[in-house]
Amino acid sequence: MDVMLQAARFLLQKKPQRKILLDGRTFSRRYQIDRVVRIRCRDFAAVDDPGMFLFSEEESARRRLEHDLSHPACNRTFALYLDVKARFEPITYQKTVIDTDQSPQHCVQQAITALS
Repeated sequence: MDVMLQAARFLLQKKPQRKILLDGRTFSRRYQIDRVVRIRCRDFAAVDDPGMFLFSEEESARRRLEHDLSHPACNRTFALYLDVKARFEPITYQKTVIDTDQSPQHCVQQAITALS
């Protein structure tokens, strides 16, 4: 299990009702999403509350990837994005999709509403 998920588990053990944002990791495979849901739901929350998944539009992703050329991951390209997207497995859990092309304030308000 990666460090981010270990940290999430630790934080949930301390305060089970806590909301945690996992950022910077693409959960494109069913087993990856299942792992997050298991950590979230095993002892800490109802199974019908798997969390929230955020997505950006393809053009937005392309702009961000082409703009941030100094990222330490050398393979972080739009071509990789398209490759991962082509193999993306559907999220079958209840989910909230937030258009991250909107203003940060709008996105935060949508997230707060969804979490309420």
